[in-house]
Amino acid sequence: MPTQKSCSASEAAFITAFWQLYQNEPTEKIPVSRICRAAGYNRSTFYNHFRDIYDLRDRAVALLLAPVRKQIFALADALELFSEDTARRIIMPYFLSQNDRIETVFKRRDEYVIGQQIKANFYALIDSRTPAGKQSPGASEELGMLLEYQVSAALGLIGQWYRGGCRLPGEVIMNILFEISAKGVFNSMKESFDKLRD
Repeated sequence: MPTQKSCSASEAAFITAFWQLYQNEPTEKIPVSRICRAAGYNRSTFYNHFRDIYDLRDRAVALLLAPVRKQIFALADALELFSEDTARRIIMPYFLSQNDRIETVFKRRDEYVIGQQIKANFYALIDSRTPAGKQSPGASEELGMLLEYQVSAALGLIGQWYRGGCRLPGEVIMNILFEISAKGVFNSMKESFDKLRD
């Protein structure tokens, strides 16, 4: 995964231009010609770095997630990845930081790009920490389903929070996410419904 320092000047200019234009328009409405004008480079330079506008968006999001990825890969034990402490300390604060770029991704309903990259990073970490010959296809498939469920649910809730204007404090959203994860969604829904009826 690239870092801002590892990008060439032209690649960094395209990524900066993308974020500027993306603030006001969805990816599919941003033509490559406008990105090139905003970045100060021609189309051939753009295509030397990116396949298309979606590849640019994906790389821009990868750079956005680079600090989280770095902290995740610094974990001594892959099992730490599944602890509440790690999620509270590393992952959730980043997504609830009200960073303009993160907020824009959620408001544009492109959080699936973040989800794909988070899952890819989780799998890469798990693969790097699993001894050769110990991988179990069944366990791997089950972990994939659990990861899909949890990441999709968390990003959906965070997306709702951003699109709703961040009315609740980030800490409240984080607590809701962890409570649902700890109790299970059905128990959490039952408790919330019971509160409404009281």
